[in-house]
Amino acid sequence: MIQRDSTTRSSVEGTRAPARARRAIAGIWGVGLLVAGWAAMLLVPVVATAFAVADSAGALIGTGATVLLSLAGIGGGTVIVLRAAHSETRHVFSARPVFVTGTLLVSSGVIVFVALMSRQPFDRFAADGTITAITIADLGCLAIAMFSLAAGGIALLDSWDARDEERSWGRLE
Repeated sequence: MIQRDSTTRSSVEGTRAPARARRAIAGIWGVGLLVAGWAAMLLVPVVATAFAVADSAGALIGTGATVLLSLAGIGGGTVIVLRAAHSETRHVFSARPVFVTGTLLVSSGVIVFVALMSRQPFDRFAADGTITAITIADLGCLAIAMFSLAAGGIALLDSWDARDEERSWGRLE
């Protein structure tokens, strides 16, 4: 039996609204963190070329810090977005948001990987064996592309599983 009072429509709806708001806020924070991570990833080559003149320890540390910030932003944003899209409080009807998230992650990972490989990233490292800021930037971009591809693949598999669950509920036919 649902109890009604003057402040909320029902006690059940009173508990649902904050959970929906928390999921929406978490999704917004996750997307913001993803955007910040991708922006930092776009800055990695700029930072590396700015430090390319002086291949010092400071240049390597600056480029490495930018790569780590980018990885943290993209990783954290991905986790938050996928948790918001496939929440434990809502067991069904989440296949489409998880599918879109997985598709975006896979496509962005492919774009970064193709762009990185088209400029032949490790030629200088293979030629003289020295680690420069550009080498660290290339390794960071490669790690970001691999993470995006792996996370996107996991999200796509999860959306397939959620779709099968939704089909058993009769939502998708």
